[in-house]
Amino acid sequence: MDELTSVQLSEWEAYDRLDPIGKWRDDFRIASLTSVVTNIARTLYHDSKKGELVLTSPSDYMPKWNIDEEEEEEVLEDLPEGMFRSWTNQGWVIREKQTMEQQKRILTGIVKASKVKGKKRK
Repeated sequence: MDELTSVQLSEWEAYDRLDPIGKWRDDFRIASLTSVVTNIARTLYHDSKKGELVLTSPSDYMPKWNIDEEEEEEVLEDLPEGMFRSWTNQGWVIREKQTMEQQKRILTGIVKASKVKGKKRK
């Protein structure tokens, strides 16, 4: 910084506004990739009988670093047995933990669906 002139520093700041450098950009790249992969999977495995196809955007996967401290303290209070908290675009959500049996059923369904999709493509 000692060797940069104020004009050069201003140019770098302007460049950063056009093409961000740093951690935010890294987060956005990963969020973009995650959104693309999710949308591909949703499009491939969407069942029109179950409703409208909802696609994601990179903003759905961007980390929320500026969570309100009061809101965080409320969430960190003791949770009922069998519950956990997760952060979503709408804020903190309290959810019920899945049992091992529920997890097995979900994974079995995914495997069956992938086998059916694989047969249709051949």
